[in-house]
Amino acid sequence: MPYLHTTRLYMIPLTPELVQTAMRDVRELERRLACRIAPGWPSDLYQSVLPLKAAELSENPLAGRWGGWVIHRRRQILLGNMGLKAGPNETGTVSLGYSIAPAYRGHGYATEMGRAFVEWALRQPGVERVTADCLAANLASARVLEKIGLRRVREQGGTIYWAKERQ
Repeated sequence: MPYLHTTRLYMIPLTPELVQTAMRDVRELERRLACRIAPGWPSDLYQSVLPLKAAELSENPLAGRWGGWVIHRRRQILLGNMGLKAGPNETGTVSLGYSIAPAYRGHGYATEMGRAFVEWALRQPGVERVTADCLAANLASARVLEKIGLRRVREQGGTIYWAKERQ
């Protein structure tokens, strides 16, 4: 089931069934994934996106390959999510989004999975550029985006925009 591995983490792709389970009952999700769910996951923002993800995956199950849930290998804890907001647009651009449960921030998990995920995304057919944005006040997220190889493109209205092109 995992499709992306790093030293400490792996990512599982989203399926309609998993997303529906996450919306209904996090304890049932723990049983289905055979791992614990970190306190604070899913975030309120990601919780609000889950119904949209479920609908998207029901229409197109292959869309699940553009993102997934991040699990700590040794501890078997689902600690975050990472993915592209959609497949590549007409210019080959995709937009990265991620969230790590509060208790697991500051340990390099977003950087570790982000680096692997961006490298993976840029190897996919049709993807020429990965973009991301974060609030200028979110220094931790800005550091993650820098460390995973995205460059600052511009700052506007309190938001920093980032990008990395295929080499």
